[in-house]
Amino acid sequence: MWSIDITFEDVLNVRKKSSLFLNSDIPMSPHHISYPILWSGFLNNEKIIVKQLSVSSSHITDFEFVEYPEQYAYLKGEIMTAINNYLRVLD
Repeated sequence: MWSIDITFEDVLNVRKKSSLFLNSDIPMSPHHISYPILWSGFLNNEKIIVKQLSVSSSHITDFEFVEYPEQYAYLKGEIMTAINNYLRVLD
């Protein structure tokens, strides 16, 4: 089971959608989250690892894309939004 499991519109993908599956390297608790967080999983069946550097999750500088396929660089904003939305649900 994935913490983040979403499919979203992607007009540049031949299927016109992309899929994202992510889990964090630490347990998620609304009362205490330690940073950085390593998010690992798959974007369109390609392995990705994204490091969230701090409590902020709304700007590209809040993340380091450790392992990430270059052909999906345009989807980094979607990944940031998915992580941000997941963390807001915990609040």
